[in-house]
Amino acid sequence: MDKLGLIILAGGLSSRMGQPKALLPWVNGESLISHALRKGLEADVDDIIISIGDDDQLGHAIQTHIIDTLSNDEKKKVSIVRDSVERRGPLGGLYSALAVGMSPAYAVMAVDMPFMPMDLYYDWLYQVNHNNWNVIVPTGSRGKPEPMAGIYRPHIVSLLPSILAGKDVSLQHALDTIGHVESIDASDYDWELSNVNHYDDYQWARALAENEFRRVPLISVVASKRKTGKTTVVTRLVAELQRAGFSVGVVKSDKHGFQID
Repeated sequence: MDKLGLIILAGGLSSRMGQPKALLPWVNGESLISHALRKGLEADVDDIIISIGDDDQLGHAIQTHIIDTLSNDEKKKVSIVRDSVERRGPLGGLYSALAVGMSPAYAVMAVDMPFMPMDLYYDWLYQVNHNNWNVIVPTGSRGKPEPMAGIYRPHIVSLLPSILAGKDVSLQHALDTIGHVESIDASDYDWELSNVNHYDDYQWARALAENEFRRVPLISVVASKRKTGKTTVVTRLVAELQRAGFSVGVVKSDKHGFQID
């Protein structure tokens, strides 16, 4: 299995975020959805399916503002799929995407997992040394499976309608029902598997991503308690950097109350 397809789960109510996650700005002029899309295109996956839930407005925005900017060859690889079964969460999106998939297997990437790289999927794929699997699921350091970052074979769609018709439509319940699920130790990849559910999470994640492209280095000096020498460290650090020819700016926090000049 030399290549994978990619399913980007971009639907959902985003109730905790308060707005659609897929269209949130990321870095270098990208949005979260265009960031995920670019990773798939750069990895030269066979095809990319964007699951938008039942939100036609989101699908229209992705089409007009993102997909229409791609080259003709790139457009041929990308399709947008609306849920065929409403209000069934990520499992409904996965089912609808797999039902139209043509690749032998699909990496699934939640749009709110911005630090997930494509090469990890191939690493996990090659760790399974047999062909008798339906799903490959990474497990983080806390022992929690992460099915939103798994690898799925399209033939499991025949097993999903009965699960979608039931009360428990969680991905974990589906995995327990499907069987032949391979668990991969991903305890060293908690950061890659992290997602941005709340706006504060998103702000922190975006700031960290921005820092990767920052031309001016940002150094923070922090300590767990007072009187540990933070100011001394900062003063000597500034002096050394200036001696090396750098122009340095300093911002120091203060809880005593003052008027900044």
